[in-house]
Parts: sequence; C-alpha cells; structure tokens
Amino acid sequence: MNHLLNLCLCVLVVVVGCAQVVQGVDSGFEVQKFLKAGYSVELLPPSAEQDVVVDSDNFVLKIKASSVSQEEKERKYDYLKDHYYEFIPKWIATVYDDSDSVDFNTSCFSEYTATLESFTKTGASVKIEAHKKKDLLCTDLFLVSTLDHFVFHEFIIGDESHTINIKWDNETEYLEAVKSGIVIFLIPDGIFGSIIDIWDTYHLFSGLHSFDDGLQFMKDHMNITFLPRNISNFIPDESEIQDGDYIAVFGFSSGFNGVGLASLIALGTGGHTSHTALFLRFDGVLYVVESNNKGIIRTPYREWMNTTGANLVSIIRLRDDLSAKFNSTAAVEFWESVAGLPYGTETFVYGWIDTTNGNYPPPLSGADLPVALILGSNFIKSDIDKVFGEGLNIRLNTTNSSIEELLTIIDALNTTVNDVVNIPELESFVYQNPKGPRMVCDVFALRVYKAAGIFDGVEFQASEFTPKDSYQVQIFADEWKRPQACAGDIPSGICQISGAYWLDLVNFNTIKPYDNMNENCSAVPEDYIRTPSNC
Repeated sequence: MNHLLNLCLCVLVVVVGCAQVVQGVDSGFEVQKFLKAGYSVELLPPSAEQDVVVDSDNFVLKIKASSVSQEEKERKYDYLKDHYYEFIPKWIATVYDDSDSVDFNTSCFSEYTATLESFTKTGASVKIEAHKKKDLLCTDLFLVSTLDHFVFHEFIIGDESHTINIKWDNETEYLEAVKSGIVIFLIPDGIFGSIIDIWDTYHLFSGLHSFDDGLQFMKDHMNITFLPRNISNFIPDESEIQDGDYIAVFGFSSGFNGVGLASLIALGTGGHTSHTALFLRFDGVLYVVESNNKGIIRTPYREWMNTTGANLVSIIRLRDDLSAKFNSTAAVEFWESVAGLPYGTETFVYGWIDTTNGNYPPPLSGADLPVALILGSNFIKSDIDKVFGEGLNIRLNTTNSSIEELLTIIDALNTTVNDVVNIPELESFVYQNPKGPRMVCDVFALRVYKAAGIFDGVEFQASEFTPKDSYQVQIFADEWKRPQACAGDIPSGICQISGAYWLDLVNFNTIKPYDNMNENCSAVPEDYIRTPSNC
C-alpha cells in the first residue's frame, strides 16, 4: 500500500516543483490560506482605509466586512474542516480542436469560458476568460495539461483573459492531443494550501493525527459514524471457531497500516472494513490465513489474536448449509499452492475501478488517470510500474513495456487508458517475479471459499471484489451460536471481539451471488450504492 501513498506524494513534487511556471499575477490573499496557517480572522470597521491587514506578529488576518460577500463569510467556517486529499487536481473541462467553447464555474468565479484558439501540428493555444468574481479575497489556480505538458495558471483579479500556449515535442504528442484534448484541472487549495493538505494527509496515514481525526474524516466524507463500544476485548476459545469463519477488520492501530490507510480503502470502496482474513485448520491446528503486506501467510490462532490491539475485529460464520459444505482439505491445498506469494498491489486498482467515472471519490475523476500515469512515471516510476504497469501489460498482451510505450499502444488501438483499466481483473492472470496470481486480502479469502466449494454453480471473478463486496455477498449466517461475550451483539450474525467502536457492516449478507458479479459496478460517496443492481 505504500506504493499507493507514494502516488499521493508525487502530486506534492509536481505542484511545488512547477510553482515557478505559474503564469499571471502573483498570488493574492485567500482567507483559506491564513486559516490553514493558524491565523484567526477579525473584521475591520467600514471606515478602515485598507480592505485587508495581515498582522503576522499575532497571527491575525483583519478584513473589512464590506469587502467580503455573505457566501465567503459562510465559507470561512468550511475552511476550518479537514482538507485531506484536497491537493489532488479536480477535473474541470476538456477542450478539443473541433469543439465549441466550454463554460464552467468555480467557487471563486461565476463564469469561465475556455476556447481552443489554435490547434496545429506544432502546438496549441487555449484562451481562458474569467468573469463575475464572487469575492475579493479568492483566487483560482488551474493546471492545463496534455499527457506530456503541464502548465499552471492563476486567476485572481476578475474579468480577465489569459492565453496558455503549448508546443508539441513530436507528432505523437500532437496525435494524442487530437484524441484526448487539452484538459483543465483546478488545484482546489492553490500551491500553498496544497502543501498543507499533503502534510495533513501524510499525518493521517502516519498516525501523527489522532483516531478522532480519522473518525471525523469518515463522518465528513463518507457519512460513516462509529458508535462507542464499552465491551472488553476477548479471545474466543478455539472450539468456538470453525474452518471458514470470516474475519472482518477495520484498522485502528497507529502507523501506516492504521486508521489512515483504513479510511483510504473505505473512501475508495465504500466499505466499512480495511482487511479480511479467514480461520483454517492445518492438521488440527487453528490458524488465521490472509494476504497482507507480508504476502500470503498463515499465523497461529493465539498469536494472531494477541495482535488485534485497537483494531475493530469481528467474526462471521458461514451459513449452516455452506459451513457443512466447506471443504477444509481443498482450502488447505489452495493455500499451499499460493503461500508466500506477495500481496496483490498490482491488482488493487483493477479490482476497484470498473467504470470511467463511477468509482472515483471526489476530487478524483477518470480524467486524472492518464495524467497521473505520466506524472508518476517521471517522478515515482517504480511505484507506478508496480501499481499499474504489469496489469496494463497483461491486458494489452505485451511484456515489460513502459508506461509511455503502453500509452502509445493504447492510442494506436484507438481506445483509452480508462477503457483498458476497466477490463476485469481475471483470476487467471499470471504476474511475474514471482510467477503466479496476485490477491489482495478479500480476493484471497474469496478464492479460498471458491476452492472449498462455497460458490459451486456460480461463475465470477473473485479478483473483482472489494472488502465491502466480500461481506455483502449472501453466504453468511444471520444467526449462530456465538461466544457468550458477544451474544448481545447486533446484528446477531456478527461477533465483535475487539475495538472501542462498533464495526457496522452496512448491507451485510444481502446480495445473492450471481454470474459475472461486480465486474462493472459504479459506487461513489456518500451512499456507495452499487449501480446497476446486477453489475
């Protein structure tokens, strides 16, 4: 998962590194910037000669009330909320050589018009006009991009017009721009704000922020509220555990595998868990089997249970008929065939993304993907290759092609990188070094279930499931004889053994398995409803 975090840090390198190419007037005042830097805000009297006074000694920003719109006064309090991931560029518009002008608006300007003034085999000129500024203090910073050129441009005055010129390096870039257009992104918090955004996001991952920050993040961005649970952690007796029992985990530990990573997985997938594992006996000895950052491993029962710590951990029982059907011998044989293989970092994105725009939580969109691949291949090549490269090679039937080469192949096939990423991740895909399949945690668990006969008669790719999908599939018991310590848990199909908050598995055990399940699903915040229902 550190490879995915590095993709976020790459944006910081690009935004800060390209600050010197920002065109237009120097950055003006923004209430947001000062609030983020710890300033308080006071209003100047109407008679004050200046509209804005910055008292840097006392960290106070003083502004004249008449110069601030009511909307800005209301927005001021929004600035006090978190801005995790706000450094990610937000897609605004795409202009093509044969298209009309594109109109859009932002929180700072009511009217923008983008026009492709010229488009030749040597370069292009994009004219952006801004009108009806909403507030004296706001500014907009844009990233104008092709797959090979990136230009930052700032609007702060109002009723202004700027032309951004881009020259192609070669004919391939020109042909790509004909097909993909010139993309305009908004940098939501500007350069200064983006640095703080990334610092805050890093702290969420590193554990420097409190658990309360992680809880608030999920409440604000996903409408998930974790309710306090005042029950002591306990370890069930081994006799109370059956082979095939499912383990649902939400990471609440500190450090990079804690609440920051858990909230990122939840934000992307809509699930209330960040990890999945199973119980399985080997020669009568009970183990936990899982795919994690150490690879596909097994851990003795008591040893694993003693590491739950602050994590929210629940045990779920298979339905009686399926529990009786569970073939432990076949499950053990499957584990032995894949034991030691690495965690499925290479498949993470492909199992998550099914559609061009229906899986990305804001501010991400499908338009970010090709730009991220190019930026990443320049700054964090090994991470981009790990997360995207081999999966793209497999889908295009190529070997060891670079991201740049893959994009050229995709263009020659008259398709898009989004379309290629949307191709379902097949269980039959073979990755290299070491050779074999790649499985993230829930995919491994479902592959064990398939090997054990739980899904006989249904054909689907377990590699297309997310953690949320794995606990929503209708294979579990609605009620079972649970350990006494969790006998009062609600719902009665779940036994929570650790954590200071209740692990609420929304829509648990509700979706009957069907052929080709979860191969083309859209699901975005805040409700994350799967569409279409038979996707």
